[in-house]
Amino acid sequence: SQAFTSTHTPAPPKHTTTTHSPTLTMATFMTSGLAACIIIANDLVAKAHMSFMVRPTILFAKGEEAKKRILDSKEFKKAHSLQMNTAEYAPGMVAMLLYCQAKGIQSPVAATLAVTGSLGYYWIQKIVGNGPIGAPFHIMRFVSIAMLIKTVYDSL
Repeated sequence: SQAFTSTHTPAPPKHTTTTHSPTLTMATFMTSGLAACIIIANDLVAKAHMSFMVRPTILFAKGEEAKKRILDSKEFKKAHSLQMNTAEYAPGMVAMLLYCQAKGIQSPVAATLAVTGSLGYYWIQKIVGNGPIGAPFHIMRFVSIAMLIKTVYDSL
């Protein structure tokens, strides 16, 4: 009898995401919005380290010779170089990631590469030292930027 049969079809979920292969899920990769937040937070940490840990040593140095020693030190040059590099890459990546997030476009591989490259480049070199150890992370950033440029361009 019709009283016991249902003709109701469940509505599709309100928020859908891109389909993923069974082995590559969003648990493996991250969203564009989350990636943007992580990258800008890392940039803030780099700026805070320079502003509150490094620069005060210059401000409170006794005499010009002491200031010059600090500015010429390997530690200052490393901190300055890493902070400037982070400040150079973060804005473009964050802008493209937030554009993707705002448009509902997910680029999980590019987002994950951007975060891994950004954090890896800064922290590995901060802990271990500057040099070729940062190269794989630098390449990750380049690849993620290229992927994001293509993603943004394709959406125009």
